[in-house]
Amino acid sequence: MGEGGYIRIQNRSTHKVEMKIQKGRSVDDVGLGSIQGVVEPGTQLPKQGQAKYGGKYEYIEGEVRLRVQKDGYFYLEAHPEDGPPSTLTVKVDRDNWWVEDRTPDKDSKVALCFDVDEIEGTSKIEIRVYDNVDTADWMNVLQDDIQDEPLCQVGLPGTHDSATYAFNKELGASPDSDLTTTIQDKLDKGKLLGKLTDFVLDTVFERMCKCQKMNIQQQLEHGIRYLDLRVAYHAETNAFWTCHGVYCVEVADVLKQVNEFLKKHPKEIVILDFNHFYGTDGRNKELAALIVQSLGGKVADFNNVKPNSRVSEFWEQGFQAVVFFEKRDDVKDEYGGEMWHRGYIRSSWPEANDPKELHGKLKEIVGTQRDENKFFVLQGILTPDGELIKDQIMDSGGVSLKSIADGTNCKVVDWVEDEFQQETNIVIVDFFDNCSILQSIINHNRES
Repeated sequence: MGEGGYIRIQNRSTHKVEMKIQKGRSVDDVGLGSIQGVVEPGTQLPKQGQAKYGGKYEYIEGEVRLRVQKDGYFYLEAHPEDGPPSTLTVKVDRDNWWVEDRTPDKDSKVALCFDVDEIEGTSKIEIRVYDNVDTADWMNVLQDDIQDEPLCQVGLPGTHDSATYAFNKELGASPDSDLTTTIQDKLDKGKLLGKLTDFVLDTVFERMCKCQKMNIQQQLEHGIRYLDLRVAYHAETNAFWTCHGVYCVEVADVLKQVNEFLKKHPKEIVILDFNHFYGTDGRNKELAALIVQSLGGKVADFNNVKPNSRVSEFWEQGFQAVVFFEKRDDVKDEYGGEMWHRGYIRSSWPEANDPKELHGKLKEIVGTQRDENKFFVLQGILTPDGELIKDQIMDSGGVSLKSIADGTNCKVVDWVEDEFQQETNIVIVDFFDNCSILQSIINHNRES
């Protein structure tokens, strides 16, 4: 974390708010005074002229001796002109600034969101104030803002490898990647693998397969409206499973969760992107039938709506699920309307190993591939080097998809806020709940 950090508060809500620091412990007063005061919509604290770092941020430091004891914090409140405040406790220890609870205060008109970026040993702390929107029902809440917009131009928060929050230990490695098999081979000493299998699988899953910690229904209730689904058929169980190095969750369960959510929220629309199939040849009609039977009349028919159809057109016809299907040619005779061709969604993998490379590739993708008449997925994800993961997979301090997301997502929020706002449609990240991407994308629709 270095010796301190730089902090600012941006008011991206439609409400004037008064920022207050109610109390703090083991954090010096340096910088805290200038992030208190009234913040008009579209402005920030510290105010222009007060800010020291790059004309934007105020310096704040944790007292070094006490920071080692992991007991420093400061307690923020954002008071809108009427109604209760939104609150946030920012904590500090030797290595991190963090917030324990990112759930917005339900009764407040505003939501306080927190991101921290580590740059060359210095922390850049971003605290943003957004309009507080019910995430489970946000499309309904914002219907006046989005009903006349083409669905492919609405900001939709999404998750990468959405159904990788759990895995089936009995089924082991899945056919989508040889990395899990390679890791197990590397760890196999000839006699020990039988005893280590559960431990190895648990470790491998947590490190390199798990991309989300919430199940599908929880993701949808938190506001996610795009699901990235990779499918493998498993012969012994005679079932379709989501996969990412291991068999994760049965597709039937994923669809059940989606259907239960949509029944409770009739104006919410979810994109289901079935984009990688493994071992499904000859069974794709079964998969398509499972999807249609599970979601019923909620599946959007391409004969009636298109990506650039207005949101209200989907609502009027009761369509709540748009299904992209990689092997559409296998099923088009029976499910040509319900299974959408992947030519109507742009989703390029940036294949970047570090944030600087990712930023450059995303700028290129946005500049060359955004089509206002098609869905567009911005993949805010890093792809770690396979050899690095293999070497560190059993190291308690080694790299993991979670640690990579912790250092990347905050940057993605900045890029979406400052550079890609006009092009925003679908934005996906790993472990979406560790940053403010959700509130950022949802509120983008209010600003459009």
